[in-house]
Amino acid sequence: MELSDVGVKEATIETLHITISESADAVKGHVSSVITRLLSACSASGGNPPRIRTKALRCLRAFPGALRGELLLPYKRQVLKMLQPVLDDPKRAVRKEAVDCRVKWWALDEPSD
Repeated sequence: MELSDVGVKEATIETLHITISESADAVKGHVSSVITRLLSACSASGGNPPRIRTKALRCLRAFPGALRGELLLPYKRQVLKMLQPVLDDPKRAVRKEAVDCRVKWWALDEPSD
């Protein structure tokens, strides 16, 4: 995800999203590095086009539903803080995805009904 090639970055994020959705245990040991890299891919300042930012946010949004809260709670504050500037992204689709992602992470430790 740190390569400058947009095609490779996009394919990597899509593969990661599928892995999180279908076999989250495979990512469990790499949560810290994956979250950090996805957060950097969400930023427009890194030269990431809107489709990469949107896919990275969608992938980041999949974490709270796929992994146990105990694994993700240490990263909640970091994710919410790093998503703050993304809420002001110039592209509407990116802003919408950022809001949806932020809601999922915000409700991470909330009791369900």
